[in-house]
Amino acid sequence: MMRTRRNKEGLFEVVRHETEHNHPLTRTEWSHLHRSERKISDEKAIAIEDMTSSGMRETESFRYLAHNAGGEENVGHTIRDHINFVNRWKSKNIEGGDAATLIDMIQDQDEEESDFFYKVRMDDEGKLAHIFWRDSMMKEDYAIYGDVMVFDTTYMTNKYELICVPFVGVNNHWKNIMFGCAFISDEKTETFEWLFNVFKKSMQGKSPITIFTDQDLAIASAIEKVFPETRHIVCSTNVYRGAVMKKNLKIVGQKWCTALSKGFFSARIRSSQRSESTNHAIGFNASLTTNLTEFYGIYKNTVKRWRRTEQQDEFNCSRAVPDTGFEMAGIMRHASEVYTLTLFKEFQKEFMKGISASSKIVGDHDTTTIYMVTSPRGESSNEVIFDSSMKLITCDCLGFEEFGMLCYHSLRVLLINSVQKIPDAYIKNRWTKTAKSEVWDKFGRVLSITSQAGKSIPWRHNITRKFYNLVLRSEDNEDVIKIIEESLQRDSLAIDSLSCTESVRMLSSGKSSSNILDPACSRTKGRGKREKGHFEVSKKKRGGTSTSVQANEFEHNDLFEMYLHLITRKKMVDASKLLVNQHCNID
Repeated sequence: MMRTRRNKEGLFEVVRHETEHNHPLTRTEWSHLHRSERKISDEKAIAIEDMTSSGMRETESFRYLAHNAGGEENVGHTIRDHINFVNRWKSKNIEGGDAATLIDMIQDQDEEESDFFYKVRMDDEGKLAHIFWRDSMMKEDYAIYGDVMVFDTTYMTNKYELICVPFVGVNNHWKNIMFGCAFISDEKTETFEWLFNVFKKSMQGKSPITIFTDQDLAIASAIEKVFPETRHIVCSTNVYRGAVMKKNLKIVGQKWCTALSKGFFSARIRSSQRSESTNHAIGFNASLTTNLTEFYGIYKNTVKRWRRTEQQDEFNCSRAVPDTGFEMAGIMRHASEVYTLTLFKEFQKEFMKGISASSKIVGDHDTTTIYMVTSPRGESSNEVIFDSSMKLITCDCLGFEEFGMLCYHSLRVLLINSVQKIPDAYIKNRWTKTAKSEVWDKFGRVLSITSQAGKSIPWRHNITRKFYNLVLRSEDNEDVIKIIEESLQRDSLAIDSLSCTESVRMLSSGKSSSNILDPACSRTKGRGKREKGHFEVSKKKRGGTSTSVQANEFEHNDLFEMYLHLITRKKMVDASKLLVNQHCNID
């Protein structure tokens, strides 16, 4: 309390001052909200950046920190501070321009991969208009699985309203596989012509047998010019959505009608739903405010996830034996040895229908016999022609031509002729276990060389877990905490003496793409100004020792973050040995 009065000179003077407060300045449970108690340390910043780079949203990474700290009050900063920090970090990463940073990232990958390909087009104002890219593995995949492709332009989720266009295929495990990706600014015929020509050039001029798209006349016109030999099939779902008027159905009928599309390989894809699921996967963490570099990271993580799934499928095929519920022999055993597990299930369905079907001979000439095969329920019949000497077989259902696997009509005829193996002419390589063997061998040799650069990552994760367990075991013992802190300081000085303090997180700069301007931003509905955190409104840093009750509760969590920071500074083997020798024997 302070009391003043006016003196004879007309000035105020203090007549009484009580230095002790008769009430608390703030509630104890609110003390962590004071600015003096809120700070994002360098170690914590590294953890937040890592979580953001992995695709975690701001609220998710904050909840993770809160969980580890034992509650939000122990994190050391608020959710608003957290969000603002992430926004500033993202802005810093693209301070040279979003489009320019994206090109820099693509150029970096181009330097790492000898067969990487990308193409950029700018508008008259120097802004990014269109961009296409694909990596070396996508080129190899297209060479094997590029007979059918799904192309969809219904996805527009980024701050510039650019259209994301993934080129998607199907691998030998019936899973999505990426052939390339693009951002385009409009859906004009000339834009699609440019994009298809660039894609075709990147794939050494190879065209797909069949391409699925949504109903768009601009796409159809571009396909006719760039891929004249390709069968264009329109997504039937989009047709029935009412996107096409009745007067246009006659024009596009042959592009979406199932009966008119037989005889062309389509892998039994009937719509662009496969590509739409791709868009859902890519855009899982994207929104209308997602910038290009963020989206590129999301895209790369999606491709990595698909490839990990593919590797797991390849491993399963090399180890597992299909479970049919009965002993396999003859043509079934051969199919289990040739096809992947997923495709073998499809073959088994056709085989069982073939057993249940009925057949009769309707024609015979030399070694060629004509059969009429009737479905198990008798609702349909198909003509099958079999040449027993050449082991050639055809069916008027055109199932093999459409899917690349013998239909049950043909299998029925092979069974009654005691054929023990699938004729070589009817084993489509794209469905076999060995479809990608040469590619795996080729890239395995490359990965064995390039993986040397990241060999310290497993060590870092392992030693981080050890230090984290050490901190958890020590957090209730002040004497042990003192020992760890002293050891931490000693280790830090030792590493500094080995000249290992170079930061492992550096932003790329000095690229020639800095003159590429960002596309015009779209202002989304309801988008307002974000609130500023205390880091932005503060005129200067606030120091001092914490006096809150919670200080000791989260200093142990900060201790682990200091260890994490120490680990990320490791750049020399001698320094890593120093840490391992001093601490690994504690467990």
